[in-house]
Amino acid sequence: MLLLGLGTIGLLALLIAIATAAIVLSGATEVGLIRDRVQAKLEQKLGPAFEVTVAGAAVSTDPELGLVVDLRGIELAERDGGINVSFPATRLAVDPLAFLGFGSLVTKAEISEPRIQLTRRPDGGFGLRSFGQAGGSRVEAPYRSAGGFPELSVGAAGLDQAITEILADNEDLQLVVTQGAIELRDPAAPTTRISEIDVRAAADGPMGGISVDLSARGRSGPWTASLGRQVEAATGQRILSVEFAQITLGDLRDWFGGAPMAASADIPLYGAAEIALAANGTIENAVARLDLGAGVISFGGSEEAVLLDEASIRARWDNSRSAIV
Repeated sequence: MLLLGLGTIGLLALLIAIATAAIVLSGATEVGLIRDRVQAKLEQKLGPAFEVTVAGAAVSTDPELGLVVDLRGIELAERDGGINVSFPATRLAVDPLAFLGFGSLVTKAEISEPRIQLTRRPDGGFGLRSFGQAGGSRVEAPYRSAGGFPELSVGAAGLDQAITEILADNEDLQLVVTQGAIELRDPAAPTTRISEIDVRAAADGPMGGISVDLSARGRSGPWTASLGRQVEAATGQRILSVEFAQITLGDLRDWFGGAPMAASADIPLYGAAEIALAANGTIENAVARLDLGAGVISFGGSEEAVLLDEASIRARWDNSRSAIV
């Protein structure tokens, strides 16, 4: 039985080697089955609220990545027009051994010039909480904060869940996004554009860790951010960390909306936060620091202005009161 099993694995490995060699000799090969499979998977993931199109898929080899699948013209359009996503070119590095049950199927994903258009909804959000969850299921906080900050619990739980889902079948995945762009459309305000988005993300094996570095250009110029998650094997505790630099008040106003600001500022913001979640998703500890750089605050159309030197704000999570202090 053991010899039969080893013989079967050897035969499969030989077939994969032959198929790979054929691809090398013939160049890029269009594969309609892969295109149809990717489209079906996306439709299943996003649910009936989205229309999905995949223009084509080709298999080839790359000197650095090995066996690759090139996907063209991926379009994800919410039927009510709120969310539109376009991936003109996506390259997936595939590990042939994954067909034998070893390792992850996709080891690296490269996405070039993706475009995302979001339209603000009447509730002030962009509908992203249900994006990627068929049926529109929402992430709920494991408890409500008595201190009036349920958003912290909801946000941390949602981020942790999203990372877990992404890494479920891709524990060694590397992601590279180049020259992406996001448009935030608001019926009551000019369209906001975030451009030159570059992302590099790397998963940290079966433990579920991940590191993400991001840079982009917003209203006031370039800014950077990084995100990380570490998982303690013994306890299941997850530690989420976020850092950002050069984001301005104008950027935050564009992203989160709200009433028009009576004042404008060119003050750069630098910050860092760390949140520790228990295995059941409740917050065990959280600390944050916000540094405001030097700049000028202007009020409305008047000539009045305030010159701000520098300031720092620190906050932590009080577990006994479930509140930020």
